[in-house]
Amino acid sequence: MTDAEWEEFHQMVEAVGPSSFFEDPSGIVFRGGTGPYTIDYVRKPYWDALKSQRLLDENPEFFEDTGIHTIFLLAKSVEMHMRLFYLGGKKEDFENKSFQLSKCAKAVQNGEAQFDGFGGKKVEAKGAFWANFRPEDERRRPLVNLAFKIYTAGNPYRHNMVSPWSDVSPKFKKIISHFERFIKIFDEMVE
Repeated sequence: MTDAEWEEFHQMVEAVGPSSFFEDPSGIVFRGGTGPYTIDYVRKPYWDALKSQRLLDENPEFFEDTGIHTIFLLAKSVEMHMRLFYLGGKKEDFENKSFQLSKCAKAVQNGEAQFDGFGGKKVEAKGAFWANFRPEDERRRPLVNLAFKIYTAGNPYRHNMVSPWSDVSPKFKKIISHFERFIKIFDEMVE
């Protein structure tokens, strides 16, 4: 990706997250589950997007806000995959409040084990997947490029874009194809 694309990605991520980067225990940043954080866990939004697609193909008016139930879920799953890859599956690591997807993606692309996250806090790579990662692994570049495309496609649906299935369906088909390539590369990298 070009420097301009990286800057656009950073600005998009900064604009939407987190609600607070202070170490305030009352602040809600990552709305995670109870764990354990595994590949199966980070794939749940993907499975839900496929269920939503089936429902919408049968009844295009099942949801009024179709993008949030399809494309946005893929973007969410991408972020969760990158958290798992970079931070590992331990609850306190996976739920890191300073995690920033765009900076994580750039660190993965560059083979760097640390980046400055939200609030300028250091975020360090941890966990079994990162421990097996080799910076010379060229699969990291297409993984990051696909993550960028998927997250960028999902971003408009998180705030104010409400679109019917007739508008979202062709976009979803393109993005689901990107996502399935993303998980294929991801799985190859972590096996």
